[in-house]
Amino acid sequence: MLKSLACVSAALLGACAPVSSTGIYRTSVELTIASEKSPREFAMCVADAFPDAGRLLNEGEHYWLTRQHGGATFERWDFTPTLTGSIAERRSGQIVGRAGSGRVRECAAR
Repeated sequence: MLKSLACVSAALLGACAPVSSTGIYRTSVELTIASEKSPREFAMCVADAFPDAGRLLNEGEHYWLTRQHGGATFERWDFTPTLTGSIAERRSGQIVGRAGSGRVRECAAR
């Protein structure tokens, strides 16, 4: 009985969480942090600040990176230009804490 309950719980949790960078990008923005830096400069700082960051990718002035744990993507940060610099947008598709947002805020201010 417990084994069945554990399997059902794991299946339900897995079905709720996006597992790819693209899947996470389709979810709502959970947090936005503004910076006077360019998207590239902001994104590079954040990529260096997270030891679990994946490759920094871009299309033009839109940069993004994902964070992984145990081979699964759990968070994505997108960096896009604004009139005064750039913004970072956090998406996770999961109800999790904002651990790590302090590092992004530090990069925004430096």
